Amino acid sequence: MPLVHGFSLIAVVMRAPTPNDRVSNAKTLLDYGFSNFEFCNTSTKNKVVQNVPIEKGIKTNVNLVYEKSTGNVVKKGSATNLKNEIKINENISAPVNKGDVLGKVDFYLNDELISTTNLIAEESIKKMNSINMFEYISTIWGNLLRK
Repeated sequence: MPLVHGFSLIAVVMRAPTPNDRVSNAKTLLDYGFSNFEFCNTSTKNKVVQNVPIEKGIKTNVNLVYEKSTGNVVKKGSATNLKNEIKINENISAPVNKGDVLGKVDFYLNDELISTTNLIAEESIKKMNSINMFEYISTIWGNLLRK
């Protein structure tokens, strides 16, 4: 399978009169595909997309990252028309585990949905309780007294 410009194509030619015709037609199809299309990377696994607030957690925010890498083969030059729509879950509360799905991103090309990937928590956030509340307040006071 030929790999050109980051993607590969497969050409299937059926009922060609001779093997040479089949190879020639397959070459023509592959040349057309590589000349007129390109690979467009839409998301990269673990890349930070957005930082969102967390309620009732020992931390107040968490980074959302792409769950997986995605991409599409598109007509050359059309990647400039690529748009994304980020949808974040509302009222995210601790506890949050690393890898929990907290939103998603839809990718559109010329207003047509071409790809979707989940947004996941980059790290775990524990729920605030009386023990870690005491540790949190002690740390803040300790930092204030050191200044």
